[in-house]
Amino acid sequence: MDKTITGFLADLSFGQVQVFKNMAAVPIFLKSGKSPEYYTLKEAMDMGMLSITELDSSGSVPELKAVNSAKMPVLILDGEEIVGAKQNRVLNTTVLLKEESETIIPVSCTEQGRWHYTSNKFSDSDVVTAHKVRLYKNLSVNQSLDSGSRFRSDQGRVWDEINQYQMAAGTRSATGAMKDIFTDKKESLDNYLNAFKLNEGQNGIFIFLKGKAVGFDYVSLSTAYSNLHLKLLKSYAIDAVLQNDGKEYEVKESEVIEFMDRIKNSNDKSFESVGYGRDFRFTGKGVIGSSLVWNDCVIHMACFKMDDTKVFDSRDTGNMSGYRRRMDNRIY
Repeated sequence: MDKTITGFLADLSFGQVQVFKNMAAVPIFLKSGKSPEYYTLKEAMDMGMLSITELDSSGSVPELKAVNSAKMPVLILDGEEIVGAKQNRVLNTTVLLKEESETIIPVSCTEQGRWHYTSNKFSDSDVVTAHKVRLYKNLSVNQSLDSGSRFRSDQGRVWDEINQYQMAAGTRSATGAMKDIFTDKKESLDNYLNAFKLNEGQNGIFIFLKGKAVGFDYVSLSTAYSNLHLKLLKSYAIDAVLQNDGKEYEVKESEVIEFMDRIKNSNDKSFESVGYGRDFRFTGKGVIGSSLVWNDCVIHMACFKMDDTKVFDSRDTGNMSGYRRRMDNRIY
């Protein structure tokens, strides 16, 4: 594994666990080290420094044009959603846009039933897609990279996973928009978001669902992470809402250690990013992850557990089992 990443993993520390119902969160901190400065997607858009549009009037589902007019890079996370234009999209990988640059960014559609303009430019949706959608999207992006096809996802699989979330949530969406699930479950999600407080200097979050580690996200700047904290929590909390059984689960420190050991022992490959840095991909025993590294600094890292490949258990959502079986039998 790359020495920058091994050194980074050794320098992580974990805070006190916070528990709410069937979800637990462990804050992540970096003991030492410096990070380059950059804006987040929301910051840059709020300042009018970042414009994301369709490639042209015809549009291209897997690609968009991002124009960063700021004199500082802009970070857009894997799974961060933008809404508007001809259909809502999410980033296929984390991108650090160069200052004063125009970049073609790789995306997936999260709104299957629309292909017409609702606005000239995209805006921030305040959502990072559900973590299981990110997991399966990353699997297909890895396959695409291995075949030399860059950061392309299996769009059909992304739609299938979003459809499963919609069925589990009982959400009716005229255009099959993923964001409608988060809007529909806002009250329940807010209960979870209010339970997990941001710590000073926090760089990330490690999430447990029903007592089992499911994944983590880390961002190099604590100020940037503070802008992303609620977004990332929602990405995991939507599963907690849909799987809530009214129980509270014990969280074992050994789960964190085991998960991190799997990452350290995983295989990695690196690819040139579409912005600054190198895009690292990890696969190991029951884990998958990615990391953007620039200037000897891990800018963002996200890893997910893969032991249980089902998005939902039929015991959690009674109407899901038949559909899940059909999807499990499909060859992608």
